[in-house]
Amino acid sequence: MNIFSCFSFSLIFISMVIYYVVPGRHQWKVLLCASALYFALCSPVGTAVMVLCSLSSFFLAKKISCLSGKIPRRVLLFLSIFIYLSGWLLVKVFSEWHGNKVFLFSTLRMSETTTTLGCSYFVLRYISYTADIYNNKYPPEKSFGKLLLYYIYFPAIMQGPIERYGSFEERLFPSAKIRLTYENIRQAGILILHGFFKVFVISRFCALYTSSMNDPGGKNAIFLLMAIFLYSLQIYTDFSGSIDLVRGLSYLFGIELSENFRLPYLSQSFSEFWKRWHITFSSWLKDYIYIPLGGSRCKKSRVYLNLLIVFAVSGIWHGFSLTFLIWGLLQAVYQIIERIFKRKKQSKKNSDKVPFIIYISKSCKVFLLSTFAWIFFNAESLSHVRHLFSAIISSFKSIPEVGSRVFLDAMNHNFVSISVSEKSFIFHLVLIAAMTLFAVMKDRRGFDITDVQKVKVGFRWTYYIIMLVLIFTFGYFGDTFNLNSFIYGAF
Repeated sequence: MNIFSCFSFSLIFISMVIYYVVPGRHQWKVLLCASALYFALCSPVGTAVMVLCSLSSFFLAKKISCLSGKIPRRVLLFLSIFIYLSGWLLVKVFSEWHGNKVFLFSTLRMSETTTTLGCSYFVLRYISYTADIYNNKYPPEKSFGKLLLYYIYFPAIMQGPIERYGSFEERLFPSAKIRLTYENIRQAGILILHGFFKVFVISRFCALYTSSMNDPGGKNAIFLLMAIFLYSLQIYTDFSGSIDLVRGLSYLFGIELSENFRLPYLSQSFSEFWKRWHITFSSWLKDYIYIPLGGSRCKKSRVYLNLLIVFAVSGIWHGFSLTFLIWGLLQAVYQIIERIFKRKKQSKKNSDKVPFIIYISKSCKVFLLSTFAWIFFNAESLSHVRHLFSAIISSFKSIPEVGSRVFLDAMNHNFVSISVSEKSFIFHLVLIAAMTLFAVMKDRRGFDITDVQKVKVGFRWTYYIIMLVLIFTFGYFGDTFNLNSFIYGAF
């Protein structure tokens, strides 16, 4: 574990001790101080921009609530959005100019991390808060400190979830003192356990193979295809696992964060996929872009245009790259095609009512098309995508020339080049299969082995112990793990 991780855990522990000792009315102040310190050390440049944007949102939202005229209110709304987007662009451009890295204070001797820490998530919180005030959903926050805590609450700084102030306020600033309870510890333990398993056992294993997608030269077609499929699994376990970790961490402070993933690859359609994948982000896109554009209430051609705009924004939000834009547009195209061929009278059925063969076939369709789109998401440029496809096609074309035996030998050579034993490779595939089986059981039958009401304590604790053994035995922790190790940590 690197020094930065040690410092983070020390900060969390000290903050927890103080948090539960101080009176209830001061608990949020402890979180604010810890969050501000964490953010300032991680991203000094981003901190300055964040403070300016936070001050702007605080004063502009109060001014919007005081005005009665529609035009001046709208002018201030657009002005605030312009300020937020300008700050976001400033940090993004600075990170590119500065090589996307900045050294933390040398006295702490910490590792490097991105200057863009959480900036893409901040801009969504800023816009949602100001837009909600504009729409009179709730009165503006009177305390700048409380509003700032909403923006920089440190468990959710890096990857979300993207909370809305109206609902999150009650959890951050309850009327009674928050106490450390058994239920919160249990929920935190389960989420952290699942998070470590997903990130360090599954995602890090997949990462050993998926790195070849941007350097496909000399790689066998079967090996590259496997890497492509493993990337779909990697990005899901990495992102959902990291969300489990931050939700578990937040539970230790008695604060519940929103669920962000609900077995997305088992979706029956792409519209359902975006109700299960990055839930707080997709709901933000729906509420603040799709519905204001007219949503599904328009004629079909306009609905399709709305979808293209929403997912183009989604792609650009991830990064200023043509590959991200193509990834976003593919998501829109998938939904448009589904809408075109959707039956007019289609009864809504729960997944447990759908025949299993149909359920699996639809899930496979979503997974395969998502996997294709992830190729563009992962690629550094379109030339990398072209080289990847060229390598796969040329490898298959070489079979008649070199023979199937040489083709298979080349595939074995690629696998041997990865520092993973054959037994470990097979065992990880078994773990992936078991994880998929548990996911299907949960999605189809609602079975959850951690459910206190349905599963006996002996079975639950056996499951917990097995998970711990798997994490410490088969986890890929490495010596260089930091914030950038998370795929979504760069946004």
